Formats: sequence, C-alpha cells, structure tokens
Amino acid sequence: MNRELVVVLALVMATSAVALPMLGGGIAAATTDAEPDGQSSIDSGSALESADTTIAASAVDTIQAVDGTQDDADAVEAGVDDGIDLLQSQGIEVSQAQRTAALETAEAAAAQHQEASAEQVQAATAGAVAGTLVQEQRIEVDQVQVAVGGATEGALAQHQQANATQLQAAAWGGTHGAVAQSQRVDLEQLQVAAYGATAGAASEAGEREIGHVPTIQEATQGGAYGVLEQYQTLTAEQRQQVTLEHVQFAATGASAGALEGTTEAALETEQDVAVEQYQHADIKQVQKAAAGAAAGAIDQRQTVTVEQTQAAARGAGSGPLKTVQATDLEQIQRISITQIQAASFGAAKGSIEQHQAATVEQIQAAADGAAHGALVQEQTVSVTQIQHAATGAATGALETAVQEQIVDVEQIQAAASGASEGAVIQRQVVDVSQVQSLASGGGSGALVQHQEATVEQIQSAAKGASQETARAVQYQRISVTQLQTLTQETAADATAYAVSEGFDDETQLVQFIEIDVVQKLETIDELEGTASISIVDQESDGETVIVGSVELSAGGFVAIYDGVAADVDPDDVTGVSDYLEAGEYDDLEITLEDALEESQPVVAVVHHDTTEDQTFQYVESGGVEDEPYVTDGGGPVLDGAFVTIEDEPDEPTATLTVTDQAGDGESLVVDDASAPVDYGLIVSDEDGAQLGESIPFNATETVENESIGLDPALEDDATLEVAVVDAADEDPIESETIEYTLEDKPPAFEAEFPTCQRGEITGSFEDGDSVIVATGFYEASGFGNTLGEYGITVGDDVEAPLEGTIVFEVGEEFAVTETDEGGFIEVPPGEFGAAITGIASPDAIPGSIDHPNPDASDCLEDVRPGLPTLEVVDATPADDTASDDIDTEPSPDGETIDVTFGYTNPNESPLPLGSEFVEGTTEDEPIAELEPEEGEFTVEWIPESDEEQLVWGVDMTRYDYDEDAVEPAATPPAGEILPDEPAEPAIFDAAITNVTDPVTQGEPIDVDAEIENVGGESDTQAIELAIADEVRDSTEVTLEPNATDIVSLSASIDDLEPGDYPLTVSSANETVETTVTIEPVDEAGEFVLTDLSGPPTGIAGEDVTLVATITNEGEAAASQTVTYTVDDEVVVEETVELEPGLWTTETFSAELPPGESSHTIATDDDEASLTITAQDVPGTDDIFEEGPTEDGPETEPEEEPTEDAPAEDDTEETPTEDDTEETPENESGDDAPDAADGDEVGTDTENGPATAADS
Repeated sequence: MNRELVVVLALVMATSAVALPMLGGGIAAATTDAEPDGQSSIDSGSALESADTTIAASAVDTIQAVDGTQDDADAVEAGVDDGIDLLQSQGIEVSQAQRTAALETAEAAAAQHQEASAEQVQAATAGAVAGTLVQEQRIEVDQVQVAVGGATEGALAQHQQANATQLQAAAWGGTHGAVAQSQRVDLEQLQVAAYGATAGAASEAGEREIGHVPTIQEATQGGAYGVLEQYQTLTAEQRQQVTLEHVQFAATGASAGALEGTTEAALETEQDVAVEQYQHADIKQVQKAAAGAAAGAIDQRQTVTVEQTQAAARGAGSGPLKTVQATDLEQIQRISITQIQAASFGAAKGSIEQHQAATVEQIQAAADGAAHGALVQEQTVSVTQIQHAATGAATGALETAVQEQIVDVEQIQAAASGASEGAVIQRQVVDVSQVQSLASGGGSGALVQHQEATVEQIQSAAKGASQETARAVQYQRISVTQLQTLTQETAADATAYAVSEGFDDETQLVQFIEIDVVQKLETIDELEGTASISIVDQESDGETVIVGSVELSAGGFVAIYDGVAADVDPDDVTGVSDYLEAGEYDDLEITLEDALEESQPVVAVVHHDTTEDQTFQYVESGGVEDEPYVTDGGGPVLDGAFVTIEDEPDEPTATLTVTDQAGDGESLVVDDASAPVDYGLIVSDEDGAQLGESIPFNATETVENESIGLDPALEDDATLEVAVVDAADEDPIESETIEYTLEDKPPAFEAEFPTCQRGEITGSFEDGDSVIVATGFYEASGFGNTLGEYGITVGDDVEAPLEGTIVFEVGEEFAVTETDEGGFIEVPPGEFGAAITGIASPDAIPGSIDHPNPDASDCLEDVRPGLPTLEVVDATPADDTASDDIDTEPSPDGETIDVTFGYTNPNESPLPLGSEFVEGTTEDEPIAELEPEEGEFTVEWIPESDEEQLVWGVDMTRYDYDEDAVEPAATPPAGEILPDEPAEPAIFDAAITNVTDPVTQGEPIDVDAEIENVGGESDTQAIELAIADEVRDSTEVTLEPNATDIVSLSASIDDLEPGDYPLTVSSANETVETTVTIEPVDEAGEFVLTDLSGPPTGIAGEDVTLVATITNEGEAAASQTVTYTVDDEVVVEETVELEPGLWTTETFSAELPPGESSHTIATDDDEASLTITAQDVPGTDDIFEEGPTEDGPETEPEEEPTEDAPAEDDTEETPTEDDTEETPENESGDDAPDAADGDEVGTDTENGPATAADS
C-alpha cells in the first residue's frame, strides 16, 4: 500500500464516523445472530490474550518528554519512535518498512485533527504503533498502515474529551484487538474495528475520568476483537444488512459500555446495593464484556440503524460489569468471564432483534438490564442458558416497550433484569429454548402495567413469573409458544396485583404467582404425541438438506431452521417437508425455500399438524398453529447439524489481449492469449456468426501475435468479438470486443482464374520473388495436391525486375518459359487431370496461398474421375444344369449359374477402384480396374438357396465419393433363374363357420365361411351362396398357397315361404351344404284411441265421465290394460280384448278435483287427454253433452276401401240411435263380443268406429 492509499483510507474514516453519537453518556444495545457452532463468539475469545501492560505504562512515561510545541509531523514521528522503542525494549524487532508505513498513516490521521495537541498526537501514535506491532504473528505492511491509521484517528477524534494517557491506552487496545484478527479480515474491516473501538473507549474514559490504563486497553481490545470475530461468522445474506459502519459503531458502543460498567456511578440506579458491597471488575472481565457486546450487536437479520447497533453494544457491555461490581465475593467466584461474554452477547442480540422501531434509549436499557439480570444466579448455570436468558429478556421487554411506547428506561431495564434473573435462577427447566421463552414472556408481561407500577414491582413480577412458571410446567408437555404466553400473562397479572395491593414485597408476590400460574396452566391443552429426529453434519449444494431419521406418533412436518434456532422462531424457518403420516422415515430430503449460500448450521424440528389440514401453518400463525412436538421436559424435539456447501469446480480462467485494429479485412491479429486447458481462438461478428478460427493450442501455452484469417473477408468496418474457447467443447472462457477498421489498400498483386486449368497473377515482382501455384488432382491412390513443387523465381527463371503477368496452366509436363508479358509455367496434369486451386504471391505466408481460386471446389469436382455404372448382362444356368428334369433344390455340389456383369467407365483412363461381391456364393473375384468406355466379365455362381442373389459392388471413396455412390449390380434370386417343377394348382376348400338359423320370414340370412387355398399356386375364385339351388350372393377371394380367409355372404328371402331349405357355399373346387329354417312373422294387436270425449267443466268433488273409443288396428287379437289417470295418478284400470279390426267404446268415471285437472286414457300403444275445470257452483254451461269434444273430431276421416273393409257401395249404413240398439255384426257374420259394463264393441266403418251415440 502506498502513501496515497493510506491518506484515502484515513479520509474515509474521517468523513464516515468522526462524530459517534451517544458517546459521553446514556446506555445502548444491539443485536446479532449466533455463530455456526451455536456458541456465537463467547468461547473463542481465548485466542485474544492481553499483552504486557508494562509496554503501555512505559509509553505513558515516554510522552512526558514532549513539550507540546512541536508541530504535528514532529509529534507523529516522535510517537512512532516512542512506540518502536518500547517494543524493542521488550525484544520485539520492527522493520524499516513497518516504521515507514506507521509513520505515513499516522501523519495522514493527525492531519485530520490539527486542533489536537502535540502531546495527544504523540501519545495516540505511540499507543497505536505499540498495540499494532506487539503481536507475535507476522503482520503485513498494509495491515500496519490501516491499524495504526484507524486507531490514531479514532483516538484523536476524541481529543476534546480524553487526555493523552487515555488516548494512548485506547489506541493501544484498539490496534491490539483488531490486529489479533488480521489473518481473517480484510484491510477495511481491520481499520473500522480499530477506529470504532478506540473512539468509544477514549470518549468514555474522558467522559467518566477513567484513568486505569489496563481497563481502557482491555475494553478497547475486547470491542475490536469481538466485532471482527463475529463478522467472520455472518452469512452473505446477513452482510447485506450489517455494513462496515455497523461494525464500527458496534465496536464503539461495546468498548464504551464496558468502561461505563466499571464505574461506581453506573450503580447509582441499583437500589439494593450497599456501598461496602462494591467490587471491582478485573480487566479480563472488562475485555470479555466488550467482546460479547460487540459481537452480539452485529448478529442480526433485519435492518437496524448504526445508532441502534451502538446502543445495543453499549448496554450489553455495561450490564454484566454492573453485576460483577454489585455482587458479593462468594457469588463473583461463580461468574466466569465466559458467562460475562455470553450475557453481553445475548443481551445485545435480544435487545435489537426484530425491534427496528425501538429507540436507542429503550434498546440500551433492555440490553443493560438483561445482561445484568442473567448473571444474578444462585446455582450453576450454563453459558448457553445465560445467553438465551439475556436474549429472551431483552426481546420481551422491548416488545412491550415498543407496543406501549414506554419511555421510562428504568422500567424497561427492571423488566429485562428481573426476567433474565428469574429465568436463570429457576432450577426446573434446562432447555435453552424454554429459558429464552420464560425470560421473553416475563420481560414482556411485566411492563403491561407500566403506567402504575414501580420499578421494584415490575422487576419482582418479571422475576417471579419466570421462576414460578418454570416450576409449574416442569412436568407439562407444552410448547415454547405456550410457555412464553403463559409467562407473559402471569407477569402481567402479577404486576397488576402488586399495583392494586400497593406492595412490592417479592415473597408476597410469589405466593400470588404460584396460584395464578397453576390456574392458567389448567386451561392449556397439553401437546400429545411423541417424536424423535436425527440429522447429521453433511455436504449439500445448498438447495436441500437430508434428515437422517424421524419418527412421529401422530403425523406432522419436519421444519428446517436457519442457524442454531434454539428458540424455534417462526421467522427462522427456511424449509419444510411435505405432510408426513405417523411412522418412521429415513433419509428425508427437504427443499429449502432460500438456498444456503455458504456453510452454516441448521436445526431440524418436528412439528404437529394441529390444524389437521396437512398444510404447515406455524410461520403464518406466528408460532400458534402446528407447534413443535415436545419432550417430556417440554423442550421442542429437534436436532442440529452443520451443512457444508460443496465448492463448485473452478472455472478455467484465460488471458486474452486484442486491440482495436485496422487491416484489409482478411485477417485479425491477437496480441497474446493463454488458458489452463487446451484452447483455441474464435472470431465472430456482431450477430454471432463465426468468421475465423485458429489452430488448437496446448494448455498453458501462450501465443503472441497470432493471425486469424477471416472468411468471408470484411467488406466494411465492423465490431468483432474475439474469444478464447475450450478446445473440448468450444465453450468461451474469455472474450474481448474490438473495432475493426477496413483499410483502403490496393492489392499488390491481382490474380485471375479464367478456367479451372489456368491461373494468372499480375504485379511488380522484384529479384528473388517467388510465385507458386497450388494444384489439386486425382490419381489411382486418390486425391493429391501440390504447393511448392511448381513455381517461378524472378531473377532465376525470368529477368528481374518483372512488371507483368505470370501464367500457370495445366499441360503435359512441368516447364517454365519467359514471355513478353512475363512468364508461362506448364503444370503436369496427373492421371485424371488437375485443377489450379490458387496462387501464392511473394506476400503470402510460407506454406499458404493468398490468392485462392474462388471456384476451386467446382474445379476439383471437374477433374475427379466420373462414376461408373454397373449392370447384370446375363444370368443363365450352366449347360449341365439346364435340363428339364432339374431339381428345384440345389444338389450337394450346388447348381451353377453363369453370370455376366457389365460396366461403363466414363473416364478416358483406366479406373482402379475397390471391387467385391457383396452378396452371393462364388469362388471367382470381380475385376478391380475398369477399362475406359464399356466392358464385361463372367463368373460362375453356385447359389445355396433359391432366394440368394449375386451382387457386385465397387468402392469410390478414394476419390472422395460416398460409399454408396455407385449402385451395385444384382442378379435376380437364384430360384427365378433355375428351372422349377410345375406347382400344384390352387384348390379352395370351404367350410361354413356361421349361419343365421332359424330366420324370420322377410329377414336376410347371413353366412360366414372359411376359405383355404390348399393348392400350390395363388388364385382368385368366386365364392357363392345358394338357397334351394338358387345363387343369392357371391364374392371373389384371392389366396396365396396355404392362405386362409373368412368371407361373409348375405341372402334375401322375401320370396320364400316359411319352411326348411338347403343352403350351400361353393368355391370352384368344393361345395358345402347345411339346412336353414324360415319361420313366419309373429302377428300382434295394436290398440289405438280413435276418440275421447268428456265435459270441459264439472263440479269439484263430483264424478265426471269420459268416453273412449279403442280400435285394434293390429294383425292379431290381443288383450291390453286401459288406464284412466287424473293429474298423472291412475284412478281406473280395465282389461280390453279385441279381434283385429274391431273397436269398443269404454266409459270411465272419477271424482273431479278442484281447479283445472288433466284426464288421460292410455293403452299400451296410444293415449289421449282432456283438461276439465272444476267449479264450486254448477253453471248452465256444465250440462253434459255427449259427442265429440273440442279436442275430438265429429267423425273419423274417410278411408280407402281395403281387403277387410268393403267399398262404400258394398257396406250397409251404420245404425243410428233411432234405428237400433243392437251390436253390429263383424265382417265374418259372427256376433261381436259383448262390451264390458255396457260398453259397445263394433267393426270399423268407412268413417271409422261408431260413437257411443251412434251405437
């Protein structure tokens, strides 16, 4: 670090926190989260040991030599030398680089406070230098600069309050505590911690006239060390909330609070402490109080102000030391420095947790009281219990203080103190979550009656409620939420009782609480069910955690909590399982809502499903629903583990240097590049289209001035991207974007290619210039090319210099000739011809061509050998196998077929190629070279089966063709070439598989038949269906040998009378027969309502009568039930029998219901309805008139004469009422049957059945 950087850092400190609020009086507090091991930083402070205080004492003596008239520069230098002299006297060597660094940064700090005296400057500098370099471990020069600068400026910022001795002691402690963490923190963190702790201690020492140097040193040292140690445990998410300014203010508050707690003035508010009881806190207790307070003040998850952070740290640092001073010697022996640090940490954490709305006075009072009360103990209490008691008490007290807007800080302090004291002196509950819930509930409830209660009443109520509630619930299975609510209500009742009775005696109050808490406990439903859980330390990607095993007796959930989560705060839930039925589960994977970004502890807790809806409601209900399962002691069923986030594999890093450049657009130059893996360079345009690519380079190889060709060449200025890519998958590793400017530079040479066999290059050629032609050609071995074999050298082959054209042309052999225009070079043609693919001018890179033939691909296609065509000219059996009696199956020696293959070679030269029989059995080999034009060859083929073919194929891949470029020549199958014996003709057998039998007259007969070709040839035949020797249906069927088909046939039998008939199915080869029976059609009757009459109105309650005419229009006699219904309710049923064509008149009566009703007469085949309206008094219109109603026709419509009804001229008139009352005779002359109940029966007439009046 140079001098300029030191000045910049010093200016940052000066402008950000020169004036620290709240110093010089008052109490304050802050909040933090626990460390991954659940102990925050309370157990790790042992790493910080106090240095020899004689160094600081000696430093105080040395500054007496300064007369106060030196300027700042002299004072700074004198201070630096004083500090170094002290260190060297203790055997500590200081390098010149360290001295220079300390001097530069101290001068920069002193320049910000020119109003400070030279004595103060020298003392602050000496203390900062000695405290920084007294560390045994190696300290870098830049660390010396920031530590000395931070502490010196922090001390001098308080020059108006503190004297030189106090400034020196504070600067020594600030640097010593901060540098102890130098191996774990960065420079900025180191500087703000040194500055903050030094400023806080110096200000408080001056304000309260504290002159004991070791006490000042340890308070400052603890504040700086504790805040840096805790800052390293914060997650990335927490660091979004906890800025370096919070770190600075936490160190300030912690060091100031610790010093405040050592003074007797701090105990003036303690009413029950006698003067002779005052004890002095030792310096290690001071250090631990400051360290714990500073750490707790930044362990936070929500946004709080830096003033709140400082207040929390100050109150938490002061509270424990008040307890030490106010405690008798016997109890002091039970208070360890670790417990002091735990109380400070917990109080700071609880006072600021979830209380962004609290004032700094409220926060400081809560932290002070909670830390103070947590150390008032009568038995052995664990460090964790003390920490959680302090956390809970501060949280609870502040919760009510904010809600009730309590401004009396003594009340807040009393509530927090009493609640934490009651939570740690009770002997029944040891679970830390329960301890915290007791303290939180007691602190919150005791302040409900704050307007009337005294400080003593509030403190006694909080203490008694915490203590007695713990005693009452020791055998109860209730959740921590229920426990906190119970304690809160009990404390509130106790305070109200003390106010109403006007006493503050603790014994009387406890008697009331004992009864009150038992009564309240009876109304709480205990949590039923048992559970167990186990989770082990594990590695994870941060998305999920695995719970090793869990067992639930009644179903529920497993929730994952962030951090140590001893208080199962709903806000700490970071993941939850699906609903789990009762039972055991192993390796339960739970997805986290917010993935873990770094390694940290988690807690798995088993929860009930109290809502019985299989959804987790614990968070939404604020901890009221779906509470945790509890142990027999009432603590939640949980287990914790540390989750280590798996490190993602490091991505390879590459270097790439490429600058904006101008060029001809055909290439781009990369200045240098390298990569840890095999790599390449790629150039792309703005649209991502690749323009150029380098050759691959080995891992770690550095390339310089690498030229990459661009294809197509740029035609205008462009923005290009150059990337280093992994050779394995072409993924970009590093990239740069450049601007490429196209230069308008005329080419030195111009090349043209009039034909594929001619190339020309024109320009100015100097002596020694070489021009080379590139050719491509094909020969028997495949593709070949030249580059360098054929060329011309100016000065050797032609006269130099040359201003003209050099021509290359494919000819017979290589030759160079000087011409008037320049030079002519003849190039050999190769076996099938050659193509000129480009020319290398004198400017070309060796081994490359700079003037490629744009038509090179097409030209190579032209000189490539043409593809031959293959065919089978002839395939006949050999003479000794061509007889008529040849067997279709090959003999053991095989039957021979002579096969002649032909080909056409379109090339002027013989064509060597790959040649083979790819199918077939032969001992002969095909020819491997095709002569120009056409040719053929014959081989003997001995097939092993009738299906075998002899196939000749050739391979042209040596000439860059695909493997299947030439279609092979294939013979027909051997069975088609060799003579066969004639096959047995087709024979179609038939079998009837299904027939409609019997069948009703008039319906078709359906027949299924199975047809099988049992012959040796395929055939198509007609399959016929005949009944009584008459063909009534047929269909054609085509079958291969041994094939079967099912045919369906159908015959109409409308012309056949009932009886038995022969049925046959026939093919050309076979007829099969069966018998089918045709049955007559069943006849049935059909009863139709041809008339219905009745009155339109009637009297309600009296009978109405309907008359219906029913005719059997069916083909047979029948009997049916006729029904009469009124409003869908059947009231009459009668059975009617009628011969075909006869009718009858039926009369039906029923009681008429009130109002309008529907009356229906129905047969099985027909129905008719009338609507009749009931009247209360008969009217003149109600007279019953027989005959048709409005709904019925007066007469039936006329019908045409039928076989059963003679024409109008042949029938007699229907008798009328005046002519006869006898029943008419039917068509056959027989008497009609009698109508039931006097109803009439008759035959149909021309006009339909006669009405009742007609009868």
